[in-house]
Amino acid sequence: MLHDGANYRFYAFKLGSNTQFYQGAFSRANNTYQFGFDSIRELTLVGTPSGSDTGSCAMLHDNSAYRFYFQTR
Repeated sequence: MLHDGANYRFYAFKLGSNTQFYQGAFSRANNTYQFGFDSIRELTLVGTPSGSDTGSCAMLHDNSAYRFYFQTR
């Protein structure tokens, strides 16, 4: 989960996939988490290095861009 300056976002890989993951965020108006709220609902990774550990990843936001990181095995 991260805060991008406007929303609390969360990410989860699609069951059985190492390349597709879902995005959602906290809607203050509804006081609930919503799939795809104010964001892209499903993201697909392209060109992931072969040594990536899909069980250890993080999404960061630096107030201008989102950055997705994997640890390596």
